Amino acid sequence: MQNLNDHLASYLDKVRSLEAANAILERQIREHYEKKGPVAQRDYSAYWNTIKDLKDKIKNATIHNANILLQIDNSKLAADDFRIKYEHEVVMRQCVEADITNLRRLLDQTNLAGGDLEMQLKGLEEELAFMKKNHKEELAALRSQLTNTVNVEVDAAPQQDLKKILDEIRAHYENIIQKHRREQEAWFKDKSQLSKKAALENSLAETEARYSSMLAGYQNQINMLEAELCQVRASIEQQGRDYALLLDIKTRLEQEIATYRCLLENQDAKTQMQGPTTMMQSGSLSSGGCQAVPSSGAQSSCGSGGQTAQIKQTTPTSQLQECLDLHPYKRSELGSKVPSSSGQLQGFLSGFISSPYPSTMSVSAQIMSSKGPKTVTSKSIITKKAENTEEDVVEDMVEDMVEDMVEDAVLVVDTVEVMVEDMQQA
Repeated sequence: MQNLNDHLASYLDKVRSLEAANAILERQIREHYEKKGPVAQRDYSAYWNTIKDLKDKIKNATIHNANILLQIDNSKLAADDFRIKYEHEVVMRQCVEADITNLRRLLDQTNLAGGDLEMQLKGLEEELAFMKKNHKEELAALRSQLTNTVNVEVDAAPQQDLKKILDEIRAHYENIIQKHRREQEAWFKDKSQLSKKAALENSLAETEARYSSMLAGYQNQINMLEAELCQVRASIEQQGRDYALLLDIKTRLEQEIATYRCLLENQDAKTQMQGPTTMMQSGSLSSGGCQAVPSSGAQSSCGSGGQTAQIKQTTPTSQLQECLDLHPYKRSELGSKVPSSSGQLQGFLSGFISSPYPSTMSVSAQIMSSKGPKTVTSKSIITKKAENTEEDVVEDMVEDMVEDMVEDAVLVVDTVEVMVEDMQQA
């Protein structure tokens, strides 16, 4: 900022002496263009056709890349679907294999039980055949005894009915067979229930494990989302604070730019008013003192006809530094927008941040007007032209520097507005 004040002071000191040279050069340029005529412009139609072809190729390549990316995404989705189906089929296969194993075990147990029952049945059949044989032998013996005995009437107990005894024996063994059959059926039912219970318990354990893993995954997702929600809330609060800070900086920079524009407009108006009077005369330039007062509201006057300019730096350096630290990438955007003055912008920002002056600076400068027309010889005209040429170069450099600084300040304000709009959209 100190360098800017020095440049402005020197500019205000020399502008009066350079007005005449500017007017002469402008008149010479107009005469030159009037004599030479309009310059033929180059034909860029061929280049525009080439640019159009290249743009079409870029557009086609972009569309082709987008189609390829879409196909890749579709392939990924299809692969995920096939993977999910494969996992489901693997789970179904494992369940079916477990059921087959259980059924095979039940089949083996059933075969063993059937073998035992067949052996018991064979034993009972052999026992029945043996009992029938004994019964026939007893009947034969009893019949032989009845035929050989003498008919003697004696008082004896009545003889038992053999048919009744056989029916009782037959009923007894049938009851035994029914009992064994019921026991085998109950045993088979118990075994089948136990096997089904074991299979259901295994399926329940697998289901519980699967749902436990899914529940743990959902809980992790909930925790991650809660953490992201906290981060988003903190980011929103930080963006709110940044928005308020950037809005304050934008307001103060607009005030600074308004001050610069007012200064330049006053100087341009003064130049336009006094330009025609200096074309045919030259005067001696006596410049008064120019002083930069680093105090709030201080001004200095350098004689009659002078001009006083006050520049206020209302933006605190710490806040501007925070703005640049929060969004460091905006410097590169400013450099890309104004490539010819990016170095001057960095110097302007660095000088603006590291300025040792307080928040308000006053720069007072007075430019003395010429004392009157003088008779100028040809030798003095030649000497004056050479001096005016050098001073014209200096004046152009100073004017370009001031205009670039004002444009850079406007770009800073535009950048702040873009950042504020981004924060509002977020």
